[in-house]
Amino acid sequence: IVHCSFLVWRYKIKVVHARSYPPALIALFFKKFFGIKFLFDMRGFWADERVDGNIWKKDSQVYRITKSLEKSFIINSDHIISLTNAAVNEMEKFPYLASTSLPISVISTCVDLEKFTPKNKNIDSEPFTLGYLGTVGTWYLFQETVHAFKVFLQINPGGRILIINKGEHQFIRKSLLNQNIPLSSVEILSANHDEIPSLIKKMSASVFFLKPLFSKQAAAPTKLGEFLASGIPCLTNEGVGDMAAILSAGGAGITLPKLDDASIQSGIKELIKLTQQEDIISKCRITAESNFSLTNGIDSYAKIYQSTFK
Repeated sequence: IVHCSFLVWRYKIKVVHARSYPPALIALFFKKFFGIKFLFDMRGFWADERVDGNIWKKDSQVYRITKSLEKSFIINSDHIISLTNAAVNEMEKFPYLASTSLPISVISTCVDLEKFTPKNKNIDSEPFTLGYLGTVGTWYLFQETVHAFKVFLQINPGGRILIINKGEHQFIRKSLLNQNIPLSSVEILSANHDEIPSLIKKMSASVFFLKPLFSKQAAAPTKLGEFLASGIPCLTNEGVGDMAAILSAGGAGITLPKLDDASIQSGIKELIKLTQQEDIISKCRITAESNFSLTNGIDSYAKIYQSTFK
């Protein structure tokens, strides 16, 4: 405590900004002992995410303790950052917040719109290329995504599939072959982040599905913003963060309530039709600018600091 007191005095610390739960313990300590303001950038429901990921059991002591700490973080923070409005709606149902007004702001994951720029509508992919970006495990429903690939190739036999992924190529090929997808129609690439913007532009549309778990109400996949910033419409599922609301409001994608064969068939057809809209690239870009702008994210944080932590 003596050492911390010196740090507070020496560096004139006025606020501790904690990103996620473990650092929030330190921030809460500083608030309780030194009265320093606490910004809880919670990112998501961490304890529930570990349960949904089969790392913890919901009846375990570590889960109960972490949820108790979560309560302390929330009720003691001077301001809270959430990635999604859906997570805020869930938090407002917490019994201990029933009569409390949360000092909370929603700042989604952000995309550098200067790096991820819209593709040229006059140089669209030929043939039609359906793309996938990122990991295929844990939270992602990749088998359902592979089924969407199969449906796409049945509808458009001359189409192409582009998968950008690191480290899981063998599993991806096995998954494709299990559903009788010819590897001659597929390109699987490993790429650095600097290469992603140009590779995304080779896509006509994108598809990915996430498990619609409780913890995923707080999820804001960065790839969604990157696709939209590049002018690429998306097919995904409902029940994950604000994705459905964002795509619906912007007319920039298709979201499915279910992932059965009929729904995926319909979704792929709607996605292909969506790409034929003259202004689809513009719709996607505007949606990205409204929801995932790095500049807007920085401005939002600045306003919180200025208004809450003067």
